[in-house]
Order: sequence, then structure tokens, then C-alpha cells
Amino acid sequence: MTVPKVTYEIYYQGTNITGSILPYLISFSYTDKSKGEADELEITLEDSDQLWQNAWYPTKGDKISAKIFDLGKVLDCGTFTVDEIVSSISIDGDILSIKGIGAGINKAIRTKNSYAHENKTLREIANTIAAKHGLKLQGNIENVRIARETQYREHDLKFLQRLANDYGYTFSIRENLLIFTSVFELENKTEALTINRNEIISSEITDKTSNSFRAVKLSYHNPKEKTVITFEKKEDDPAFTGGKVDTLEIKLRAENKQQAEIKSKVALYNANSLQQEGNATILGNILALAWNNCTLLGRGVFSGNYYIRESSHLVEKDGGYTTSIDIKRTGLIEKEKKAKKKEESESDSEF
Repeated sequence: MTVPKVTYEIYYQGTNITGSILPYLISFSYTDKSKGEADELEITLEDSDQLWQNAWYPTKGDKISAKIFDLGKVLDCGTFTVDEIVSSISIDGDILSIKGIGAGINKAIRTKNSYAHENKTLREIANTIAAKHGLKLQGNIENVRIARETQYREHDLKFLQRLANDYGYTFSIRENLLIFTSVFELENKTEALTINRNEIISSEITDKTSNSFRAVKLSYHNPKEKTVITFEKKEDDPAFTGGKVDTLEIKLRAENKQQAEIKSKVALYNANSLQQEGNATILGNILALAWNNCTLLGRGVFSGNYYIRESSHLVEKDGGYTTSIDIKRTGLIEKEKKAKKKEESESDSEF
């Protein structure tokens, strides 16, 4: 299988250093994540002359960035802060790796603290944290009022991720933006790319029923109101309504019926959406990004639509380009039928 070739640019402190480091570059990789974690950029350099571990040693806190150019399209990997430097030696020579994390993920947002948010909406809580770190909040967030949400010895990133998970959102920090998006909106949007079998270098997908449920039941005793809040919901997807599939019983804090309904719906969806999940390494594709959906073809019963939870783009010195993706199935009935119909219409020669 021939790996596609791309061109690229690497910047250090805003200066294009692509030509300068070319004699030393082994590869660079860009990892794009979807669940409130820091995106990463890693540059791996040959250092047999020990220049990078001495006179050219990079400075932690400096900014690095990269762009990948493929058939007239550009993947701007973003700006990263040098966070970690690894020097290694072996019989094959010296290597130095420069690792950067998304520029918006600073030390302050990863510092543990305690705070009680009172009588705020979910959006107001997210906006409070965004403003604290000089970020601008973007995204549509449902009007859910929360009487009290306590952050106890959690860093802001972890606290925000916990809230996002409970209410069905995912978020990312890109430079000066805190972007909130509903998981239902993300995982049901139009697929950004199709991956045929002849584009797959390797892949592994697991199909399981151990975490599948036909209904969800939430029960919470509100000590302040001295009431018990309960909510039950049946699974809408017919893939889970038959057989001896269990009811998911959860005990999450819920101040009212609205919170109970949202948290139940999210918990059931999260559990059942993991029935089929896996990974794939494919010929490099700049559209294979976290938050995008893709269609796999030529994988038999595993053909269909998948949500990309994380992607890693590896570019070799000569421009050789591969992409690794972490994926989970989106929709097990209607979308599966559409994907199968599309696959059957493809020419057998493609596989």
C-alpha cells in the first residue's frame, strides 16, 4: 500500500523553521482530541551531533505550530505551548522530542481549587470558568439551572469535563476559545469523509452487548427538599429494545425533573453508543479529525457510520502521511442500512 505524500510547515515562536530543521526532522505528529483534553503536537528530531540537547535546546513555554498541505487543502494544527522535552539515546543515535499542548491549556486551568457555583445555568458556570482564564465561550448550551454545583479540589478542566459529561456536551479549548457542543449534535451530523477498505492500513472494531441497555432509571434523594426524584426512560433505538437487555440504574445528583431527564438520557445514550467501538490507521486524511463523523466501507457488518473521538496525524520527514483514529459507532439501525446500500453501490474493484 502506497502512503500518500504531503507538504508541511513547522513554526517556532511564529517563525517558519521548516527548512532549518529539515536535516534533523524524523517526523511530527498532531493529535486532535474531542473530550476536554489538550490537543498535542510532537516533533521528533535526530540529534547525533547533540545540538538540540545543548545550544539549540528549546525553551519550555515557547509556542510551536504546524500545517499540513494536501491536494490544495490545509490542516492548520493550531498553536501549542512547549510543555515537555524528551532526550533519548540508543545504539541508533540520539533523539530529541519536543512535545507541545494546546496553547489554551495553561497551568492555571490545570491547578486544583475549590469553589461553589450557586444558582447558575450550565452556560453561566462554563462562562465563569472561561472568563477566569481569558477565554471566550462558544456554543449552544441548554438552559439548565443548577442550584448548587461544588468544585472540590478539582482543576477547572476536570470540573468542566464532569459537568459536560453529565449534561451531554463535549468541549475543546482552541487558543482563546472554549467551545461547547452537544454530543447528540456532533454524533448525528453529516459524515465528513468516507474510508474505503483499500484506504485502511489496519483496523480493530469490537462489537459487544455487555454495556447495552433497553431503558434507564434514575433515583436521587434530595436531602434539602426531603424528596426522592425518579425518572425512567426507554431506549428509542430499536437495536436495544428486544431480548434480555438490562435497565441501566444510575444514582446521579438531580435537583429537579429537568436535570433527571437530561442526565438519564445522556447516561443511556453514552452506554449504548459504545456497543461498537475501535480504531483504524488509514492513509493520511486531513478530514479525519475529532468531532467529525466518517463512513467505513468494505468492513462487512462493521461497515457504517462512526464518530471520531480522537485522531493522530503522523507526517514523516519525506512527507509520508498516515492518520490513526479512535472511533465509535453512531446509529445502529437507519444509518447502518444507508451505509450498506451505499457500499453495495460501490464497484467491487475498489476493494
